[in-house]
Amino acid sequence: RSVEELLAEKRESLRPYNSFPSVVPTPSADPSSSHTPSSPHTNSHALTPPSSPTTSSTNISLPPLSPILSSQNTLFSTPVVPTIDTHLERLLSASVLCNNAVQTRPGTFIGQPTDIALLRFASQYGITDLRDRYQRVAEEPFTSQKKMMVVEYDCHGLSMLFLKGATEKVLDRCDSLMVGRGSTMRMTAQAKMAILEKAESLGQKTLRLIAVAEGKGSLSSSCPSSYTFLGLLALRDPLKEGVLDAVQKCMASKVRVIILTGDGQATAEAIAEELGLMGGGRAAMSASELDNISELDLAERVGNVPVFYRVTPEHKLKIVNSLIAKGQIVAMTGDGVNDAPALKR
Repeated sequence: RSVEELLAEKRESLRPYNSFPSVVPTPSADPSSSHTPSSPHTNSHALTPPSSPTTSSTNISLPPLSPILSSQNTLFSTPVVPTIDTHLERLLSASVLCNNAVQTRPGTFIGQPTDIALLRFASQYGITDLRDRYQRVAEEPFTSQKKMMVVEYDCHGLSMLFLKGATEKVLDRCDSLMVGRGSTMRMTAQAKMAILEKAESLGQKTLRLIAVAEGKGSLSSSCPSSYTFLGLLALRDPLKEGVLDAVQKCMASKVRVIILTGDGQATAEAIAEELGLMGGGRAAMSASELDNISELDLAERVGNVPVFYRVTPEHKLKIVNSLIAKGQIVAMTGDGVNDAPALKR
């Protein structure tokens, strides 16, 4: 059975939503929000909604392609009921299935903040927890190296795969993409470039991006599975209270602040710019560049690098070691398992 057939009965339950018009934000509801790098990150996301639905979806036109969907949070002065179409349903359903957060009681969740935000966001559009309906067969958990998560489900005899993670990593596995109302097209170089450009544009607004895809096949198969790209989810990661002030005090005290983040380049640079860390000819450094440079060479260059992006725990430790090798006194802050090796050093 096709995915459309598997979701047909679900769409019937969502039919009342189609009678609502598209949501247009009021002029007074254009919130400004600041953001921060991974080390002083808060773990709340703006896709975590209030009790009444206040989130809209936005179609992103990428000529000559049909619209590719991106969903991002927008706050409104009055509660609204969101609309939903087949494309959005598939995107949000996949984000629920490829998810390990659980709801213990109404409004209370246990899990990673990003997973919790995705569940809450999907529930605004009437997407229930589909994990109760299908059997999860296997999982490839997210790691800092792979930067994506894959789950396999038995959907009434059909083996389905759902994938979410960093945009470039997910795109590397996709040979087709959804272009609206359930139809797909071949993933061309032009289509991939359009998606990456849109991802960069959203990243420059300090939004954290999650790409989502689905496919048929099995994780146990020796043959690589092909996936259909479903869309991007953009999350706001609001600035933790006091972070900007703390960074400014450090800089005023001649303490140099460096961002180490797993986010993409556009998001990382936008955050660094917002915190006043860019400028003076300094540029960000990628994880791939870190892989090809020794700690000694890095020690010579690290003074001109305010932000490192797409880094792993090993990269963070390498950066700390290079600073120590240069005779620097280093303090490290972080709130995740990925920070543990550098924190221990």
